[in-house]
Amino acid sequence: MVSLLLLLSIIIGLILAYQIKARRFSADGLLSFSSVYLLGTVFNHLFPEVYGKEDQGGVGFFVLSGILVQVLLETITKGIEHGHIHSKGRSPFPYGIFLGLFAHSLLEAMAIHQDHHGLLYAILIHKIPVAAILYFFLTDALESKKRVLFWMGIFALSAPLGIWIGELPLLSRYETYVNAFVAGIFIHIATVIWFESSSGHKINSAKLLLFFLGIALSYIFS
Repeated sequence: MVSLLLLLSIIIGLILAYQIKARRFSADGLLSFSSVYLLGTVFNHLFPEVYGKEDQGGVGFFVLSGILVQVLLETITKGIEHGHIHSKGRSPFPYGIFLGLFAHSLLEAMAIHQDHHGLLYAILIHKIPVAAILYFFLTDALESKKRVLFWMGIFALSAPLGIWIGELPLLSRYETYVNAFVAGIFIHIATVIWFESSSGHKINSAKLLLFFLGIALSYIFS
């Protein structure tokens, strides 16, 4: 069921990409909302689990490691997790962007477990605009729609693979540290998206509403 929901988020992302190309609406609002939802999930869901356990020695280093790894991944993905689109017409296949985004999707899904619905919802919301932006890059590089959908299908496997890896006995034993690592990834992504989507570092009423809505929903579903 979880894998089907993750696949559905990719499909919604493809629909969103078509709508954006048709200039019917922008994904900026969804990106802002997803960033706040991710941040709320960190503080309402992941951190209580990470810091609520007695044996948590060195857990802060894993949070910082998650931030560092995400920064390194963004040197490959060019920051498209934040909604950056640097497409300039026909271009070579974006191997670096694809592999970096695949790795990012796999790593964040490692913290999803059967009872972690709050985290699942956060990742689902986050994957929708990311899938849409990846679709843009693939359509610029590939003329065949079938090949574009093939690579989107490969990308869709990243999160289920991450869940499977996270449930391996070795990593399950260190679930606290995995959660801390993923929390670091989310903190970096969420804060960068939020601040970069603010023109002149100003906030309007619509964005303020998205902030409170994202925090409230992340608490309700945590």
